[in-house]
Amino acid sequence: YTYNWNTTTVVDGSYAINYRPRDNAGNVDTTSYISDVVVDNTPPALTVDLSPTTDNTPTIVGTITEANLDTLTVNVDGTDYTVTVVGNNYSADISTNLVDGDHSITVTAVDLARSSTVISGTLTVDATPPYVFAGLDRITNSAIKIDDATYDASVIGLDYFEWTSSSVNGVVTDWDSSTDDYIPTFSAVMDGTYTLTFEVTDTLGQTNSDTVNVIWDTTPPVTTITSPLDGDYLNGTVNLVGNIDELNMMRYYYRIRNVSTNTIVTSRTVYDTLEDEVFYTWNTTGVLDGVYEIHLAARDLAGNRELVSEDSILVTVDNTSPIVSFTDNVAFGPVQSDTIEINVSETNPDTTSFEYAFTDGACN
Repeated sequence: YTYNWNTTTVVDGSYAINYRPRDNAGNVDTTSYISDVVVDNTPPALTVDLSPTTDNTPTIVGTITEANLDTLTVNVDGTDYTVTVVGNNYSADISTNLVDGDHSITVTAVDLARSSTVISGTLTVDATPPYVFAGLDRITNSAIKIDDATYDASVIGLDYFEWTSSSVNGVVTDWDSSTDDYIPTFSAVMDGTYTLTFEVTDTLGQTNSDTVNVIWDTTPPVTTITSPLDGDYLNGTVNLVGNIDELNMMRYYYRIRNVSTNTIVTSRTVYDTLEDEVFYTWNTTGVLDGVYEIHLAARDLAGNRELVSEDSILVTVDNTSPIVSFTDNVAFGPVQSDTIEINVSETNPDTTSFEYAFTDGACN
């Protein structure tokens, strides 16, 4: 005998089924048979927490409401993991290391009545702080954009970023975290080295930062020719010695110019420092006698160069020996005079003395 009971018409709960057999002759078994059954048409109530995590071996947690639970499984990327149920809460420890990124999660609950609930979703794992690059160190004499700065918080997403300066004398502007304008402009009111910090925080609270040093330099190099001195007379081979006062040196330039003809004798650009050193050895015998200008200039790494900070001197090249002559009453022979007049012609005004000698033993 079969009786079809539509259990959906009754509430869930325990029921007793009473029955007594009867044969075709009408005889009824005096014994009453009772079967206890449970009606359960409600599937398990199931939740799962799929909040992004910074843990590569996370614990999957959720709630399960089911009085007649049979099985509960947690599957991550195709692998089932052991589930622990305490009251209405469950957890599953993921022993496999999950790489950063999205992972497929499926939680299945089945009760004794074979009703089931399945929840599928994606769990995002991001155990790596954002990548941050504040840019290369640089030197400038005017406002500058830090245009090589960059960051990457693409796995979980950006929460906010911030630029700061190590000193109130230097400011970082033109950045806005709310609009993702992360390329700032730096300027300063005083020469010096400033450390800028670029800090990025993702939506999981993970923070990373990087720094860039900016040298603010508005002071031009100061050049000095220490030898020879302005107004000196030169002959033969002469070492030109100079000094450049500059911490951020890029290059210096020297030039020797004939003043009367305005022609350049020599010039050269040197990418080096100059600290009381010889910058050129000049063989003056290769040029005409006359007045020459020696000029020493420099430019620093910030691009600073000013004429008022450069040194120039005037020197006179004199490689011609003095001209000596005698008066008309002097001949190359016996002299019958108490006075001998000697004339000397020399363009160098620094010549202050002359030497003479008699080689005839009769003249003392």
